[in-house]
Amino acid sequence: MGKRSYHSLFNQIMEKIMEYPGHIYFVTLTMKDDNVLNKDSISNFLQKVKYRDVQIEGYVWVKELQKRGVVHYHMIVLVPEKLRDFYSKVNESWKHGFVFVKGVEKQKVRNTILYIMKYIKKDLKDQVKNEKMKRKIGRGGLLRFRAETFLGRVVKFSGFEYVG
Repeated sequence: MGKRSYHSLFNQIMEKIMEYPGHIYFVTLTMKDDNVLNKDSISNFLQKVKYRDVQIEGYVWVKELQKRGVVHYHMIVLVPEKLRDFYSKVNESWKHGFVFVKGVEKQKVRNTILYIMKYIKKDLKDQVKNEKMKRKIGRGGLLRFRAETFLGRVVKFSGFEYVG
């Protein structure tokens, strides 16, 4: 992902989250060890959360390698309303290690997104040498969209017609 693509993606994710009328959670999922890590770890987790009657309308996750060599995930999760038992439902759905959950206020969304996006930017130019770090980001629901170019967005939100 190039620098322009990164900034465009960041801005578009920010817009989608700021427009979202529901509740926003920041979730960290750690693993005890790598024996349970597989390519479906996050999708299996999301299915288990949905099974527990949590309606997830959008999410973005990023994978990071800890100093001890074990993977953990940071996520922003969009749900229609604040849930009193969201932590327990997430914890029951993730049996691989530690869970951290925090509600995010609208005025702090930018800092939360910056925190997640820094892991993507950190490795923009590095080649992936570690097999478990092949896919570093994922998104779904409202946050799964085709990223637009800057020029495309200018044309979309202005009254001008682009002839190029």
